[in-house]
Amino acid sequence: MISLTLPLPPNANHYRGIAWARKSFYLRPEAKRYRETVKLVSLAAGVREPLDCEVDVSIVVYRARKSGDTDGFLKVLLDAMQESVYVNDRQVRDITIKRRDDKHAPRVEVVVTESPQIIRSTRSASPERAACRSSCSCPDTG
Repeated sequence: MISLTLPLPPNANHYRGIAWARKSFYLRPEAKRYRETVKLVSLAAGVREPLDCEVDVSIVVYRARKSGDTDGFLKVLLDAMQESVYVNDRQVRDITIKRRDDKHAPRVEVVVTESPQIIRSTRSASPERAACRSSCSCPDTG
């Protein structure tokens, strides 16, 4: 289990920019700073290598004021945790997100856990899934 307390992520509308000449997207400086912050916080929490198995993510967003929604935070936060908490956000199987208000200490509290293995029969377990389970770098696997 990995528990992190992070600052609020940048607004999703200001996360990516468009390079019209190249017809491509790029991360804006604010987004790059937030990714670096997530990496530093995860290192301080003891995460040395990103998880490489399916994960469940529980998020509580503490907003500074009673405006906005949670889905704008979600995409930015999941992207920012790539390569520091887990390898890729495609690994996220279940997401729980709650919204709270705290004008004195806005933040995001995140808990990432290894997804429980669900095998209904030995025939339904793919070799890829078995390899993922056996190679998961989650500290609490046992």
